[in-house]
Amino acid sequence: MNTPYMIDWAITNRCNLDCLHCRGMDRVELDSRTILRVAEEIPSLKPRWVVIEGGEPVLRKELFEIIEIIRKSNIEIYLISNGMLFNEDLARRFAELEVNLMISIDGADQESYEKIRRGASFEKLKESVAIANEYGILDSCPITIGKHNYNQIDKLFQRTAWWEISQDRRKYGDIKCRACKL
Repeated sequence: MNTPYMIDWAITNRCNLDCLHCRGMDRVELDSRTILRVAEEIPSLKPRWVVIEGGEPVLRKELFEIIEIIRKSNIEIYLISNGMLFNEDLARRFAELEVNLMISIDGADQESYEKIRRGASFEKLKESVAIANEYGILDSCPITIGKHNYNQIDKLFQRTAWWEISQDRRKYGDIKCRACKL
């Protein structure tokens, strides 16, 4: 049987922001029992890693149960967040579970970031990136490029300029964010 290289799983459609580029999602979510059953089935597919996203995945009450179920099989977890709800408690918990955090950055400065990510705070973004770096869990800072920010590509990549391939990931060739410059 062929196995997937990775699984990208949007575990919730709920979000605390209203981003310009969001494509929206089905309003009906999986109930608690079903989502945990799906989490239990994922290891049988033997992916190298699972990307957990949403909406905003930290809004899903079963988030840590989902992560624990998948991590039992030593599958790497990457979680994409907008960082607005991120704090030291989440950082500590993600570090304990060896979650690789990805905090989205779609604007190179406060004005563009807050215009694109309606409801977000550039200052909170900087704080979240600093906390994630402090706990050693920040993996990367994904950027959605579109008509709203294509003219900022150079500035966006300067923001996330300290990229390197970490020692523990060379076997997969994954690029890891050492620190995002905010």
